[in-house]
Amino acid sequence: GTKTAFNHIGQIRAFTRENEKSAKSVLVLTPWFEYDGNDKAFYEELDRKHLSLKALLTKYFSNHTKAELLKKGESQIKSELKAQINENLVLGKISEIYFNDYLFLD
Repeated sequence: GTKTAFNHIGQIRAFTRENEKSAKSVLVLTPWFEYDGNDKAFYEELDRKHLSLKALLTKYFSNHTKAELLKKGESQIKSELKAQINENLVLGKISEIYFNDYLFLD
């Protein structure tokens, strides 16, 4: 199928988890997904669920400290997020997740 970008999530500003060693950081990212663009029903599911998917992404980052996120690295974070997102989708799967902007504001 034709790969198409789903970019309705918009920019996310997530607070990372704090612990005794680190304060909260703000992470700014703009995620977008790649999916089979011929699948109209799946697009509609993504569109319908985009707010809950945004909440899922925000929650993921708030469960990790900045140090943990830096240690994991972007590709591991993306594969974990892709798995979580696909668990929440019924009609199809996203094939990839990308970030425009991925920066910590300290």
